[in-house]
Amino acid sequence: MAEIVQEAPAESNGTLGDAWHNVLYIIQNYWWVIVIFSLLIAAIVIIFLVIKKKEENDMRRDSAVYATAMNIRESAEQNKKKEWLRNYYSLWNLVWLGIPFKRNEHSVRIVDMDRNLLGWYRGHTKTQGGDVVFLMYKTKWLLGLLEEKFLLYCPVKVHIPRVDKTGKTIKVNGQETIDVIDLPEMINYDTQKGNEIRIQCNTITKQGNYYQFPNYVLITPNGQEHIDLSHELTHFVSKTNFLVALESGFSDMSKAMGRAAEINPHLRYSQKEPEKEKSLEENDTSTQG
Repeated sequence: MAEIVQEAPAESNGTLGDAWHNVLYIIQNYWWVIVIFSLLIAAIVIIFLVIKKKEENDMRRDSAVYATAMNIRESAEQNKKKEWLRNYYSLWNLVWLGIPFKRNEHSVRIVDMDRNLLGWYRGHTKTQGGDVVFLMYKTKWLLGLLEEKFLLYCPVKVHIPRVDKTGKTIKVNGQETIDVIDLPEMINYDTQKGNEIRIQCNTITKQGNYYQFPNYVLITPNGQEHIDLSHELTHFVSKTNFLVALESGFSDMSKAMGRAAEINPHLRYSQKEPEKEKSLEENDTSTQG
């Protein structure tokens, strides 16, 4: 019987052909190591996803603020325009055995008034008040495999308190009078030729844990005028704080009720009463026997 002799990999002289020959040699002779390593990685990923899913469900249950933000995010993902997403596989991945570490990003760009990149489009939705919320990302993590997505909340109306000639706020019956101004030109959709969504702002700022807001700039005959969104931000923060306080109140009430039940002697007696009756019945049965 002819004996099969495995040849050792040829010494590399630094060419791409020699490197590819060595890779094929490793795959042919150590494929089982690659399979075991792949299964181990797959198991770790599955366990990680299960844990993250459980944590997310717990946070949705315990936090109305988090649940609201995640609902908006899911709505943005569901309403995304697929033709605005252009994310292609890069041939550079062949260098590391085809693992998709790199992708060529050609999706719709979300930019500011000077066309500086704010992020890449991943979806959008509208709130019940008509505000537009974009789901987007600008940076990646975990070796560039995962996108660090965030929500950009763009109000379409601004509430400005009325002031008199002296600059004091005009009040009626002790309440501030508010002018509501529409902002129809703050978002410019040029997704065909320009392949971008331009927001009339000079930067964006983070507000809370889940949202970012644009710093709107209005072009007037007298130059640039920054639009004050403090009323919107204050209302947003107040609403968020109210939800947090409400959650905290319900949580404290639930804990208090639990402690009250533990120290209530009548309730403890009522809970143990069926056990006592069962014990008496067993004693009667044994006595009669």
